[in-house]
Amino acid sequence: MADYQTPPPYPAPVLPRIQPSQIIDGIRYFTDSGFSWLTHLGLSSMVSGNVTEDVIQAAMRFPARIQETIVTTSRDLMPVRRWQEHRESYAVHPGTTASMVRLKSDMQIPASALRGLRHSDPLFLLPGAPVIRHADGRPGRVLAFYLTGAISTHYTTDVTLQGRDGRELPSSASLSLSTHDPKINSYHVMAISEVHSEDGRMVVDMDYSHFNIPILDDFTLDEIVEETVHGFSWGMGLTAPVADDLKEPYLRRQATVALTHLLYVISKSAEIGEPKNDRPPAKWKKASGTPKPDKPFKIRPTGYRMGAAIEAFQRRARAGATSGIQPGATGRKMPAHIRSPHQHLYRVGPGRQEIDLKFLGPIPVNQSANDGRTVTIHPVK
Repeated sequence: MADYQTPPPYPAPVLPRIQPSQIIDGIRYFTDSGFSWLTHLGLSSMVSGNVTEDVIQAAMRFPARIQETIVTTSRDLMPVRRWQEHRESYAVHPGTTASMVRLKSDMQIPASALRGLRHSDPLFLLPGAPVIRHADGRPGRVLAFYLTGAISTHYTTDVTLQGRDGRELPSSASLSLSTHDPKINSYHVMAISEVHSEDGRMVVDMDYSHFNIPILDDFTLDEIVEETVHGFSWGMGLTAPVADDLKEPYLRRQATVALTHLLYVISKSAEIGEPKNDRPPAKWKKASGTPKPDKPFKIRPTGYRMGAAIEAFQRRARAGATSGIQPGATGRKMPAHIRSPHQHLYRVGPGRQEIDLKFLGPIPVNQSANDGRTVTIHPVK
């Protein structure tokens, strides 16, 4: 077994600004290693959706610890395999990501809106890298997440899932399907985040977290995050100590990042560009003896106009805040400021029964009233 284990790339320095191509390279390292390892064991079909009894028996012949690794590796590669069927990827502008994770959480959103996903089984790349505190207390950043479809018995009593031995599976189990399969009752998220050293300088590991987002009922952002957290099941193979008081904040952060980005790309106003190669095609000579490199895949720039506008507004606000002018009264009229990007529901169609979800970009308010002397101070809790 040891001859086929590739050395981990960590610890490695934390990059101050990470690019989509660098996120992809990190993901590829783990996925390529995982696929190669299962293929060597003769278990590549573990992630194909067509697992035969012979494959199950072959996996059972390994020691318990190896079996556990096989199950974990297969689980982490299933969303990747489904993504490979369409290879749709979104690279979200950092400014848009920063705005998404601060969205208002009390708006009622119809479940039907969540089924408006344009591209099947996408990969979200987040160079904005929202910070997260892992459940073992170590700091980190969320870099990406895969989105697929699922049927989960946790969200319905109409379906039961059975194992190969015929026994009913627990409510935490789910069946992986495409995001556009009409039978799904939830989306499955596999979030990928860096784990940093205590001083925040080094990447020491990668964290893969799996959870489902229900798409059956109308909800607020708070409600669906709560439901997602409630339905989460901690893996039995965890080796790092998990602090009870950090579990819920960790899960809430993961769920909020995934759900808000999902809401953005399904909105009618989402800026999703034409796909471009993630990197230049690599030159390769057949007689070189080296393995043929993977073909570049397409990534769609997402939220770049809005994200750039947000960052431009923030730069101007920071410049004004450091100009040395003193705060003053503004009277009854609201002072000049920028309203943050936010979601809005519009009723459309016959009888206005259909609902479109749109995102409004940063909106200048009373900019003509800006006298160059008044500073608006927003207390931060």
